Amino acid sequence: MRTGFMMKFSNKLSIVLGLFIVVFGINVLANESQGFFLGADAGYGKTKFQQDDFGINVRNNVSNLGLRAGYRLSPKHRAYIGYYHQSKIKDTGKVPVTVAGNLIDNISVETKYRAHRVIAGYDFTPILVENIRGVLGVYGGYSFLRANTESNFFGDVFSLPSAFDGFMYGTKIGLLYEIAKAEVELGVKLEQIRYKTRDLKLSFNVGGQKTDVLSEDVRPIQTTGGVYLGFNFKF
Repeated sequence: MRTGFMMKFSNKLSIVLGLFIVVFGINVLANESQGFFLGADAGYGKTKFQQDDFGINVRNNVSNLGLRAGYRLSPKHRAYIGYYHQSKIKDTGKVPVTVAGNLIDNISVETKYRAHRVIAGYDFTPILVENIRGVLGVYGGYSFLRANTESNFFGDVFSLPSAFDGFMYGTKIGLLYEIAKAEVELGVKLEQIRYKTRDLKLSFNVGGQKTDVLSEDVRPIQTTGGVYLGFNFKF
């Protein structure tokens, strides 16, 4: 009798375990399409930093390195936040200096720009073929730009505002190749940053008397386009 009871108990236990394994397996498979991911990407392209009224017009090659963390909402949708650092942009130009309405000189000015960005983004990733997805994304955030500008004039150093900040927005399109838990992403990005207005003031001392030679509002816009290569690891 005990043997019969044990057999019945074992059969019921096997059924329960079997159902548990099936349910657990279905849940795991379902969650494979969702979950967190960590990633990094590097970009390279052209940037244009300009302010038309003041005559700032910088065009240069630029690179970006970034880290991101996000969540896959479904196989076709994901959202993320990220931090990006932009390489140094260098520019040399001329600034007109006037006193009492008279042009004294066009002084040489060298400026170096570095930017840091915090963004949030969304990607649509439809399946194209097995293991390959398309990527169509939009993102926005905030950019912090450090400007180091110097010029020697009458022995004095002139400086632009040392920092700019403003909102940014961008879009990207590319391909995503899936390798088990990893993803390799390749595509192009286009973005623009509109910085807040800053007041540019230049002055110098002659005989101990300070003379203002320039006072202008500066509100630059930066536009960048280029290619990027990214890597993601899914959890």
